[in-house]
Amino acid sequence: MLVLGSAEDIDPVVWSAWMEGLRAHRGASLWLPFVHGHASDNLRDHARHWGIPARRLVFADPAGPAMDLSALFPLADLALDTILVSSPPHRTAAALSHALPVLTLPGDCPARRAAAGLARAAGAEAWTTVRDSFEYEEVLVKLLASPGHLAAARSAISGALG
Repeated sequence: MLVLGSAEDIDPVVWSAWMEGLRAHRGASLWLPFVHGHASDNLRDHARHWGIPARRLVFADPAGPAMDLSALFPLADLALDTILVSSPPHRTAAALSHALPVLTLPGDCPARRAAAGLARAAGAEAWTTVRDSFEYEEVLVKLLASPGHLAAARSAISGALG
């Protein structure tokens, strides 16, 4: 699972969903953006609180490009949008251009609907756009449990992109 948003956009609701995804699927890892100071230690501590080994959280290299995720797109199975603030549109578009499904929850303002609009344009809306935080968690766990669903979402994106 690859987080497209910034560390500042991680809230307790989305963190809970991500931890449930990791708890349900022991082989999954969560790739996160670089965070400053003690934030990575705090996130690892929060993961341990959920029973998730800290090694399953992978942070971007602080010496590398801050958020150049392009090398990770082929390695990830699923990209994750944050809930309070939509991920930057250029990251979402880049993930979708690699046929990487993006799980998103559109909000009530344009800044919170960007990822959902891009997912719709890429043909992945039915697979990855949810209505509330409960469905976000449910769909996340379902997608991780079913390589077939992820493959179908990738196929829909590839077909829409031609």
